[in-house]
Amino acid sequence: MIPLSIIIVAKNEAAAIGTCLDSIQNLTDDIRVVDTGSEDNTMAIAASKGATVQQLEWRGYGNTKNEANLHAKYDWILQMDADESIDNTLKNELLKIDFTNRDQAYIVERKRYFMGKIMRFGAWGGEKRIRLFPKLKASWSDDLVHEKLLLKNLKVVRLQGNIFDNTFKDFTQFSKKMETYADLCARKYLLKKVKGAGWKRYLSPTYTFLWNYMIRLGFLDGKAGFLHAWTIAKYTYRKYSILYQLIHDD
Repeated sequence: MIPLSIIIVAKNEAAAIGTCLDSIQNLTDDIRVVDTGSEDNTMAIAASKGATVQQLEWRGYGNTKNEANLHAKYDWILQMDADESIDNTLKNELLKIDFTNRDQAYIVERKRYFMGKIMRFGAWGGEKRIRLFPKLKASWSDDLVHEKLLLKNLKVVRLQGNIFDNTFKDFTQFSKKMETYADLCARKYLLKKVKGAGWKRYLSPTYTFLWNYMIRLGFLDGKAGFLHAWTIAKYTYRKYSILYQLIHDD
């Protein structure tokens, strides 16, 4: 066992939480599933896998994670989503870390599934995320969506291995989720007083599609690559259109 707290914020993740917890077994005695109002068997499954289960009120992505992290037993936190799992290479890397050195945070490659395949290119290709950090030197931003991890004078070190993300079971689920994200992002931009929504709603989607599908080689992922790039472009159009409307409704 290592001095590490694994924190997972979850809601209605009964279909995924078991796989997540199986992948991190025997790493630590502090695996915490923080439930924000599940109506399925998420909590029961988590408890059956030996995790500590607690409930918190949903306060937005970043704020909820920050509150959850306050309950960590150890000084180090591995932050995961309920629909993620780790491979054995990453697991072995975690076992080798010197947790007495609190001047570093660790970044991991995340491989994401879309339409049943791992996306190698486009917006999700080669994606890396900082997920392991000392809790006193890092916190999540309070953005409504796409929260960021804010570090305090930490060197970022790459870990070998992967986190696998299987969030979206089908294209319809992904499309609906992107609509929700667009609404939240527009409100986030409104608070931040982002300018240029009028022209960005027309130019940015085209640029986004070409960037992800051509420059970042999304076309090499076949049909999935096209649909992913197209949906991201639609998301971009929607968020700036909503922002434009919000600005002019004031």
